[in-house]
Amino acid sequence: MKGLDQPKRVSVEEYLVNEARAEYKSEYHNGIVVPVHRTVNEQGKIILLIGRGAASA
Repeated sequence: MKGLDQPKRVSVEEYLVNEARAEYKSEYHNGIVVPVHRTVNEQGKIILLIGRGAASA
């Protein structure tokens, strides 16, 4: 785990602002279309990935 970025703690207000910038789309995981929700920070880095099968992405 060394060298990996640690998750950043944010206030509720900052989280909601980030949610407003969230991108919604679908992806294929094992041949199934899965809805995926990604929240990105100002640098465009994904900070949240939610969706069925997303853990295997």
